[in-house]
Amino acid sequence: MATRYWFGGTGNWNNTNTANWSNTSGNSDLSAPQAAPVAGDTVIIDGNSGTGTISRTTAAVTIGSLDCTGYTGTLALGNFATNVDTGNVKFASGMTVTTGTGALTFTGGVTQQLTTNGKTIGPLTSATASNNVVLQDDCSCGVVTHTRGTIDLNGKTLTTSGNYSTTGTNTRVIAFGTGGVLALSGTATSFNIGAAGTSLTFSGTGLIRATGNGVTFTTGASVNLPAIEAVGVAGVFGPNATFDVASTVSSLYIASTNTGAGAINFTQGLTVSGDLTLLSCIPSNPIAFKSGSAGVARTVTVNGVVRIEGASITDITGAGGTWMAYGAAVDGGGNSGISFTVGNGRSSQPMLGMVQGV
Repeated sequence: MATRYWFGGTGNWNNTNTANWSNTSGNSDLSAPQAAPVAGDTVIIDGNSGTGTISRTTAAVTIGSLDCTGYTGTLALGNFATNVDTGNVKFASGMTVTTGTGALTFTGGVTQQLTTNGKTIGPLTSATASNNVVLQDDCSCGVVTHTRGTIDLNGKTLTTSGNYSTTGTNTRVIAFGTGGVLALSGTATSFNIGAAGTSLTFSGTGLIRATGNGVTFTTGASVNLPAIEAVGVAGVFGPNATFDVASTVSSLYIASTNTGAGAINFTQGLTVSGDLTLLSCIPSNPIAFKSGSAGVARTVTVNGVVRIEGASITDITGAGGTWMAYGAAVDGGGNSGISFTVGNGRSSQPMLGMVQGV
């Protein structure tokens, strides 16, 4: 296993280019050219690597680890995978990262740390049994493919602009740590567990936050989900979310803000082991909480406290706790087990600062 330093500024990082690799930072020992890094090698791109753009444009590469501390140029990850098989990945705060469809893939089968320093990366993949990918700071990425091992949020926020796909029969863990958040921000994003949903487990205390428009929670098998929150941002209620799950959620918090509303659709029944909260900020434009099929009632069982203020509810059978809908709540028809109480003086303004305690 060798250590390879990039030097000379702009160049193409592939499996054949030797002109930009040295044994020392800045090629201080004049050891270049050296072979391009391979599996197990430590790759260092630092303050002596020069400016310009390092482009990943021709083929996938496999390396041991990547450390960009001190680098101020641009790393263009492109459309080819960067596989990391033994160690950590660290981007620098002063660098620029551009992305394509090429995934940053952790394959070590060991604990590997990811530090992004505020840089948005492309697709992220954990694909090896016993993998433990641990976030060292908040991370924004594209599609997440989680087919094996553990993705440990470590109390941080992982924001995905694409699908979070965690299908298959292999053992998988999403570890939240304390207060970790998995944020689904992309339009028409899916949290897809697949038919073998019971091979996926969650640990720690955290939540899944849906802020993208059209988020779908999909699973072909019952699974115990963590707390789920869908809250509007920037003046618009983002989620038009669909729950395509016959599963259990630890708690469900759904709120609109400012001027917009959205729809929460159920194509299956759902059990909420904790509390259910539905809050609409604008009574004239309430959240729609409804069956995904008109006229086909879906049962939502809540074992904790039900708080509904200002929602429009249609084709829902409320079970478990006491279902009382207050404020400007609208009975859209087809409901049972829900009492609608209007004009009782309760406020329909959500307290958005009190969201799941995080």
